[in-house]
Amino acid sequence: MAESTGVIGCGSPATPLSDAAMRAILEEALQTVTHDHSVLAIVSDKTRDDNTELLFPMAARILRDRGVQRFDALIAQGTHAAMSEAEKRAKIGAEQGVPGLGTVYDHHWDDRARLVTIGSFRFRLRRRCNRQFRNDRRDPCGRYRRLARRRLRRSSFSTFN
Repeated sequence: MAESTGVIGCGSPATPLSDAAMRAILEEALQTVTHDHSVLAIVSDKTRDDNTELLFPMAARILRDRGVQRFDALIAQGTHAAMSEAEKRAKIGAEQGVPGLGTVYDHHWDDRARLVTIGSFRFRLRRRCNRQFRNDRRDPCGRYRRLARRRLRRSSFSTFN
């Protein structure tokens, strides 16, 4: 899939987006996803105040209408405490209905046995993803590995603090 360099959407900090405007932005952002795709949505944890509870159900409906093969989510909790099932459901807007949702995974960032290294930068920064996705048809580990290689070749980083 080609990397996008354009900006999708409209609005400003002073102007809230309507549901119709958010759906239009999602439609545009997901335009390359078709019926033969499987989707893994990476969702921020409960510490992020965002519009996931609104956007996630909208995205699920768009993906359902496109007939995607599979739609799962990964809660990217970072170094924060794991979320309860009720907190996860609230975060993804499950009370609005999330059609076609498969499994909601936890990241398990703190369990080395569940992680696999997918590459590293010359500055000893490592990229890891959940081992459970290593052989997944969506191949997020492989995709991240390819993206990391491509970015390292183009990298202009000189230091990490």
